[in-house]
Amino acid sequence: MFSDEDLNIEAPRLYSDSFYLGYIMNFGKQGMAIYSFAIAVTSRKDIREYFTECLASSTELLNRSGEGAWCGRQR
Repeated sequence: MFSDEDLNIEAPRLYSDSFYLGYIMNFGKQGMAIYSFAIAVTSRKDIREYFTECLASSTELLNRSGEGAWCGRQR
């Protein structure tokens, strides 16, 4: 088990905000590619509806991460 002694809250960050945003943005892109393919090859309506919801979530993830990626930068 871990204890409070195992955590150093004074430690420096491992990754920058831009790394996190890029990582999340890539997850959104991959989700959009995979779920759109899954919708195209699935015959059951209920499964297509599920993948459609997943695609919408991936789209939102990509859009939100893209908005944050430009914070503080000139376009």
